[in-house]
Amino acid sequence: MSFFQLDWECSYQEYMKMIYHHATKYVPPRVSQERHLITCRELLNEAQRECKGGKYDLSFFHYLRCVEILTKVGIPSTYKDSMVLKKQCMDAIEALMNGALKNHYEKMVEELKSKKEGVDVLSVGDPSVVNVNNEEAEHLKRREVLLKNERGTLDSWRGEIGETRIPYNQIYTTTVDYQYWNRDVAATVAADGVVVPPRSIPCASPNAYCKWTYNSSFQGKWNPRRGMVNLGNTCYLNSVVQTLVSTPLGAYFLGDKYTLDVSTAGRQTCRLVNSFTFIVRELNRRDCAAPVSPSPFKKAMGEVNEAFSGFGQQDANEFLRVLLEGIHDGLNDRRTVKAVPSDADTIEFSDAELAKRHWEQYTQQNNSVVVDNCAFQERSSIMCLVCRRISRSFTCSLGIDVPIPAGTGNICLEDCFRLYCKEEELDLDSAYHCPSCKQKVKVSKQLLLYSLPTLLFVTIKRFRSDGAISMKLNDPVFFQKKIDLKPFLCSTEKNTIYDLVGVVNHSGSTTGGHYTADYYDNHCGWSSASDERVSRADKPDYRLVYILCYVRSA
Repeated sequence: MSFFQLDWECSYQEYMKMIYHHATKYVPPRVSQERHLITCRELLNEAQRECKGGKYDLSFFHYLRCVEILTKVGIPSTYKDSMVLKKQCMDAIEALMNGALKNHYEKMVEELKSKKEGVDVLSVGDPSVVNVNNEEAEHLKRREVLLKNERGTLDSWRGEIGETRIPYNQIYTTTVDYQYWNRDVAATVAADGVVVPPRSIPCASPNAYCKWTYNSSFQGKWNPRRGMVNLGNTCYLNSVVQTLVSTPLGAYFLGDKYTLDVSTAGRQTCRLVNSFTFIVRELNRRDCAAPVSPSPFKKAMGEVNEAFSGFGQQDANEFLRVLLEGIHDGLNDRRTVKAVPSDADTIEFSDAELAKRHWEQYTQQNNSVVVDNCAFQERSSIMCLVCRRISRSFTCSLGIDVPIPAGTGNICLEDCFRLYCKEEELDLDSAYHCPSCKQKVKVSKQLLLYSLPTLLFVTIKRFRSDGAISMKLNDPVFFQKKIDLKPFLCSTEKNTIYDLVGVVNHSGSTTGGHYTADYYDNHCGWSSASDERVSRADKPDYRLVYILCYVRSA
């Protein structure tokens, strides 16, 4: 499938402009003129092969790219066959514009019209489906069908669930102070320079529960990004991508630096990275209002993970994790390196030494823009309640899933972090065998942040399951434009303040619903995207927030 596949009808001029935009947004590398000429000849040959194979849009793209290189590099017309090469490309471009490319475009438009007519025919005679005559009505119809199904399922389950409560691990609380721990408000540094993690996490400030509006301080003109076509239950994909575009990770793909690594990737991950780059660049175009087609990107995701190959409803958090891993795999220049296992003593070694060794082992095999922006370490500690000795590990993560506290009244994001980092007791069933006591023992376990990433994804665990019963927690979770992670940190990291840049929302239940995105853009402040429709953001919906995207303050 070509990147320039149409899922939304547009004019022929807009279609050509899209291809031209991607062909000319290119910065040639600093190499010799001879090397540029070799590249241009390869592009010419590729364009000719694609034209013979009926891939007229890709042929048009490569002819344009060839002319762009010859123009930007400034190769003299007298240098070898540069003028002949440029004339060949210009003649081919003109021929495609007036012939094969135009026919290719008209064929795609006819297929789009046929699909739309098919939807209209299927909806005739069904009183639950309204015949649509425009894109907005079609969008609203799709939402209404989802919500109707969701309400019916919810009503049927409400009677079965009744007062059932989903069990969860009880939080361990103790009145005994062990010397290792510190009950101060923040992590402190002992006299020997060792960071002492907090045993208890401080309560959130009252300001954490305040309501606010998105664009209260933005005074500029609203010039929003484009929407994205819903291909059929792909709102999860659209919302995650709209959020990612507002991050440093999205900005990275506006340049061509990624091509240095993607060229050595496998075919599947290479297609994923290239198609994601195409979407990012299309969403950053301000000269077009038509929604962006995600078809090539979705197909590439389906090749990487079969779960996303169809058109069923999917979880946005799972999609985000698979996408980050896929981009990392496509750009990881250390994928073939064999890591040397660490032999560090998890009890005797210091936190700093253990964390360093775990990080070095991880980065032996992992190096990409995803690691640079998103990877961080969590400190997992297990303390034997008999001998008080502590074993620690420092795992690397690309995001964090925080639970919602039960029965605590108002809830803020800091409360969720507080529960995530709170110490809990595991009984003998935990099967932890203490290396010092030489037997199974009761232990105390705690998770804390050890290092902080540039880009932090926080998912609120709204979905729970117990056997055949699944449910969604609709408790409002308050969050602010800034968050300080210092109370949940057990290292000497200095900058702990993060700024909010994106929110993925979910409305509905476990059996059906709809994803939307609220995101920050320097061009227009905060906007809300619901597939094809983009509007100015008003205020957060604390009952719908599912994924929060924070960027570390400069």
